[in-house]
Amino acid sequence: MPISRIDLKDAVSPEALVKRILQAEPNLAAPVPIQELCARLGIVGIEDLDTDGFEGGLITNSKRSEGTIVAERRSNPAAASPSCTNSATY
Repeated sequence: MPISRIDLKDAVSPEALVKRILQAEPNLAAPVPIQELCARLGIVGIEDLDTDGFEGGLITNSKRSEGTIVAERRSNPAAASPSCTNSATY
């Protein structure tokens, strides 16, 4: 999987992220190998966020070398994975 964070530069919406991921990985098929994709992009976890009025976001370290996705589960079923290192494929 050759994708890297540079492939996602300036993608500011979920739609733009998906478009850029599919451009970099045109043969990506379901089920998506989420652990491998997360590892290539420096995502170390996906956490549920229980709040009203906030869909989600990316929390990074100060160097922006790795981060965790936080997302409201009700609006994003894919966020149900507790961690990108989880052994399941989504």
